[in-house]
Amino acid sequence: MRMLLWLSCVLVLAATGLEAFCFAFPWRPINRPHLNRLLDMPEFQSTVRTNSLGLREDGEIPADKNPGEKRIFLVGDSFAFGFGLEKRDTIAEQLQHCLSASPRGGVSPKTSVRVINAGSPGTGPLHYAHCVRRIAMPLRADTVIVFFYVGNDMENTHEPYLAFPYSLKNRLKILFPNAYLWASGWKYNRPAPADAPHRIGLDPWSTATLHRWGKREGLSPEECDRRKAALSPIVQEWLNRRDVNPAYLYDALTHPQILNDRATLKSEGMRRAMQRCEVAVRKIKKSCARTRAQFVLVVAPASYQVNDEQWDFWRQVGYALDPVEALRTAPQESLKRFCAKEGIPCLDLLPDLRKSGIHPMHYARDEHWRPATARYVARVLCDFLKRQK
Repeated sequence: MRMLLWLSCVLVLAATGLEAFCFAFPWRPINRPHLNRLLDMPEFQSTVRTNSLGLREDGEIPADKNPGEKRIFLVGDSFAFGFGLEKRDTIAEQLQHCLSASPRGGVSPKTSVRVINAGSPGTGPLHYAHCVRRIAMPLRADTVIVFFYVGNDMENTHEPYLAFPYSLKNRLKILFPNAYLWASGWKYNRPAPADAPHRIGLDPWSTATLHRWGKREGLSPEECDRRKAALSPIVQEWLNRRDVNPAYLYDALTHPQILNDRATLKSEGMRRAMQRCEVAVRKIKKSCARTRAQFVLVVAPASYQVNDEQWDFWRQVGYALDPVEALRTAPQESLKRFCAKEGIPCLDLLPDLRKSGIHPMHYARDEHWRPATARYVARVLCDFLKRQK
């Protein structure tokens, strides 16, 4: 018994030491450094280049600012990054053009604005908090804009449907977030191999990956295969031609209710995930307060919350989309209440996108915005920042 207690104390001290080490030293770039790749997807092609910090910038960002320079850091997942967009069409580029073109909103003729794209596909609020602390603050950001995407940021922070809710992975995220991010992102600490292909497309379908996703949710391989076999022939054809991201299928087949749950926050797991997101947002606020940087939270809606143009697609890949629950706005309302309490300026994009009149707004078999939508969002954000001034 004494030996077990001693061993437990040693493990706790070792984990705490690792957490402190990962907190004190840079843990990973935003994306792979010095990336130069062509994303060749079924509905778009776009070129992606990153600098030594993994930022989607053509050059390096010096630590010292030019006289009169204002730096705005745009932090978020693939929507902030501009997945599916050329660099000129990204929100960061369009926002810089909008703020620089107008002398109003606190931007004087002697002031230059630089919007830095710190988006990283597939990440969530835990990553955003570390990005702000490790990248934006040392580079002397004047304003930090964090994009919160309702479509997956909650489960990227805390997985809501695990068969064992307090699994090792979720425990590590909660107790040792710095160590978790360092361990999960080790491969980003080095540039892509020199012989890596220049052209990148969708990954092929993997039954083993589906079984792995199902195991986390308590589903047997036989149940996963049964659900996959029930898909329509057109979806099977999409998979064969690599015309649809297989991650949508893994997600839909293992927890088909997730779209409704995101919009309503009716499950305990999803509510817990939202609470973990609020903890991460509070950390970002504290980081910005240390350097007196302005902090703005932008809430980007899931595609099915905006309109019904993609509902058929989501149902085809296996989601149990309810037409009433899908249009609910529980995440937006929860975040707006939280921001009002914390004194954080919050922009909810859902009302503006619903009345934008843009059609189509998203790619047909992908949830990301088309260039016209990204330009519209940049204008809405630009006007919001001017009002904050």
